[in-house]
Amino acid sequence: MKNTQPLQLNCRQNSQDLIADIRGLVLLHQELGIDGYPATAGLLRFLKPSRAAISHDITNTLADVEDQIKDCRRCSRHLDRQRIIFGQGNPHPHLLLIGQAPGPEEERRGLPYQGEAGVLLDRMLTAIKLSREQIYLTTLVKCARPSQPVVDGPEGSMAPTTDEVRECLPFLHQQITTLKPALICTMGPLPAQTLLRRRQSLIRLRGKFHDFQGVPLMPTFSPDYLLVNQEMKNAAWQDLQMIQKKLQILLKDK
Repeated sequence: MKNTQPLQLNCRQNSQDLIADIRGLVLLHQELGIDGYPATAGLLRFLKPSRAAISHDITNTLADVEDQIKDCRRCSRHLDRQRIIFGQGNPHPHLLLIGQAPGPEEERRGLPYQGEAGVLLDRMLTAIKLSREQIYLTTLVKCARPSQPVVDGPEGSMAPTTDEVRECLPFLHQQITTLKPALICTMGPLPAQTLLRRRQSLIRLRGKFHDFQGVPLMPTFSPDYLLVNQEMKNAAWQDLQMIQKKLQILLKDK
């Protein structure tokens, strides 16, 4: 009897790892243009959901997702990190903000968007009558790699590679599914391009809402980028105003 509980926990963790691997493989196939599979009888049986699997997904919490990622070693970023920056904010948010990746300052404090970029982000939220406590803030990749500078990310951080994004993306998808936001705002080109599966520049993607699994998604500039390119603040302000108006409409309809 003493070994029963550890065995159950290990089985559950193995199942969660397998699901994350499958999701990552499917996303990779989609990026390669593979959008269909032969509908064999065996595949259809495998894909048929069981009652237990559906029940587990429904009862999944943000803490469950964080527990899955706490010891993640799926990519080489774990070699440099001191901690995983999972996210911050309201677990039942109307607005979900998604940045690119944490940097040294975020890793030091254990929270996303700190330092000058964090101050600017707080001002941006205040301008549309919101705060960090009301929204949820996370990043596409959860670990810092403080080794090289990147133009559109926290100062001193390193732009995520394709492999790093692929390995971390299933956790972001689980966060989105669990949080159930009314609206998503991606900050910087990579989060928008990844979730929307488009290679267009942020200039072309921003300024309008896109559909992400039934949720309106607005791409805009990251605070880090705006600190260096202040001439784009007006465009970012236009995006924020559209987000504010869209939220008012969405919440009014509820």
